[in-house]
Amino acid sequence: MATGSNGSAPGGTKLTDDEIARIIALKEDDCPNREIARTLGRSYMTVLRVLRELGYPPRTNGRILSKQQCVIAKELGLPVI
Repeated sequence: MATGSNGSAPGGTKLTDDEIARIIALKEDDCPNREIARTLGRSYMTVLRVLRELGYPPRTNGRILSKQQCVIAKELGLPVI
């Protein structure tokens, strides 16, 4: 399914500037993408697309990290999503 330029399915509601700001704030607080999606009532793919458009790397080494691995990665200065 194609998505609109606003991160929603065609005919869906547009992301507001406040929602985009909340996605950024939650990501900066190390909130997992799926939790961000649940918090905002948006799809995981919408959150993922917004983060990618904002320049966040998709994942570290092609896999999702555990919380302990995220802590270690942050200490090493690696990007964590």
